[in-house]
Amino acid sequence: SHGRRVHGARDNSMSSKGILSRTGIGGVFGLLIILFLFMLLWRQIVITIPAGHSGVMWWRFFGGTDVAGPPSEEGTHFIWPWDKFAIYDIRLQEQNALFDVVTIDGLNITVSASIRWRALNNNLGRLHKTIGPDYVARLLFPEVGSVLRETISKYRAEDLYANDRRLVQQAIYQGIIKNPNGIGGGAELDGQDLVHLIDVLVKQVKLPSS
Repeated sequence: SHGRRVHGARDNSMSSKGILSRTGIGGVFGLLIILFLFMLLWRQIVITIPAGHSGVMWWRFFGGTDVAGPPSEEGTHFIWPWDKFAIYDIRLQEQNALFDVVTIDGLNITVSASIRWRALNNNLGRLHKTIGPDYVARLLFPEVGSVLRETISKYRAEDLYANDRRLVQQAIYQGIIKNPNGIGGGAELDGQDLVHLIDVLVKQVKLPSS
């Protein structure tokens, strides 16, 4: 009887060790799977916002674009892999563009203009939801081009070479920021604007060959 009890105790001990061994192997295997998934989804989980940028969150299951909360600041952020993060440059930006214009005296000229602007950090959520990251091509440049052509069409070509150039630039700027287009500047800048236009400078005017 004593031998049977000893034998039974040994069997129970060996059975417990086997369960613990299998549990330990399963835990390690599960940990390896989690680690593998983390490495595989690293770019979707760990988001780094560089200097001079802000981020807008898009929640797949919680209402889409976050337009109510403030944008995420610089640094490292962790998100779920099914959500998305849009990063915007909020620093002062500048681009040059060419515009074909007809002056009041009928000359077809090409105007090279420098456009300087800054995306408004407080309204990045609305900017992302209503226009998107390509807002420069879809909002800013078309609006600048339209007002620039309309304004210069009221002047002669030589006015752009003389002292009237500053007046032309100011007229273009005022025409852009006064339109209800989401672009503001100076005293007209309000809480509904998406982009802060700094200025539009006429850099060069190319006359037709004739």
